[in-house]
Amino acid sequence: MKVIPYLHDFVGELPDAIQADIEAASSVRCYAKGEAVYRKDDQPAEVYRLLEGAVELCNYSLHGAEIIAGEFRPGDCFGEMGVIDGLPRVGNAIASRDSRIRVIKKQQFESLYD
Repeated sequence: MKVIPYLHDFVGELPDAIQADIEAASSVRCYAKGEAVYRKDDQPAEVYRLLEGAVELCNYSLHGAEIIAGEFRPGDCFGEMGVIDGLPRVGNAIASRDSRIRVIKKQQFESLYD
């Protein structure tokens, strides 16, 4: 698999003042390896930016086999599409290592781009 650095980082290149606004509007949570950040069909209420660790985006086949669509790495942002389109989560986001994640609630996310 080819690694494309910063493919999902829509925060890292923003001006410092905007990054500070994002930090002020968010909190940091820790997730243990194997813990769900969110599950398929959850209602989207947050956007995430991985600070440390790794998070797999996965689903399961009809026979129960895990299908990993990708792995987020530090700097990557995820969960924004559900917050933007309002549709339930289409997969599971599971910490594949102990992880620290910046979390922005939907209301704060929306206020940042209004």
